[in-house]
Amino acid sequence: MAPAPSPHSAYSFGAMPPYTGSMQLHLPRGLPYRQTHFLCILAQRPSLTRADYQRCARISHNTARKDLAELAAAGLVRPVGHARSRRYTLQPHLLVAGKCSASGAQVVCDGDHIRITIDPL
Repeated sequence: MAPAPSPHSAYSFGAMPPYTGSMQLHLPRGLPYRQTHFLCILAQRPSLTRADYQRCARISHNTARKDLAELAAAGLVRPVGHARSRRYTLQPHLLVAGKCSASGAQVVCDGDHIRITIDPL
């Protein structure tokens, strides 16, 4: 049996625990590719930092800071912590357990949203 998370772990602040089955990530249409890519990576991890985003998107510190502020303002990520220790978690309402569409597609456009199916690592 796994031990309960400590009161100071990332999960106690609302981070998404690792998942074991296929999940669908529901994102609004019109996000830049680098933000969509970051959210797909974030869906597979409890949290990431601004520096992580900077490295995976190969962007500057200022661009990463601006993008993360936009994602937080849009309600897609939640900042946890302050200043240098700040991490970002995916908002839980974006990640839904389930199988991909009947067509078997990994990415489905549905009105104003995009559904991306993420398989377990």
